[in-house]
Amino acid sequence: MIEYPLTKMRLLPIAGLSFACRAAFVHLKQIHAKVQGILTDLERKMTPASPEDEGMDLLDAAGGMEGVGRLRALLRQMHVLSSCSKALATWSAHDSIEECRRLLGGLGYMSYTGLSTLATDFAVMCSWEGDNHVMMLQCGRALAKVEASYGTGLLPALPDRY
Repeated sequence: MIEYPLTKMRLLPIAGLSFACRAAFVHLKQIHAKVQGILTDLERKMTPASPEDEGMDLLDAAGGMEGVGRLRALLRQMHVLSSCSKALATWSAHDSIEECRRLLGGLGYMSYTGLSTLATDFAVMCSWEGDNHVMMLQCGRALAKVEASYGTGLLPALPDRY
């Protein structure tokens, strides 16, 4: 079936989008690992070695305001990327499942394909763990802040690629 030109034309963008989503989630996982490492290091530095020892306060453990700023920037990136990725991935997956079902014609409704059940079960993902519209508003808000910071001399909170 993949040999039909119309089928290729409809399925290849879906495959390409899934690879793009995977790349975004790999990047998100890398940011998460950095944040976990920083937080684990902070916890280690702030935990007293003995009952007589007080340990470090947060500002000293983070390396001053510069260290706190780097952590905040990473957390901001992680929040924006996870919000945008969740919304894009769930909307795209839901639409892709429906496209695959339609591509099969009447067979797409047959229970043995699993597509009709998958479409019904997956529909909830667009609102589970945060409604996609709210997620995209959070992303838009962060992008508006980056746009507003240009020309002010302040560094944007997010890299230009967002």
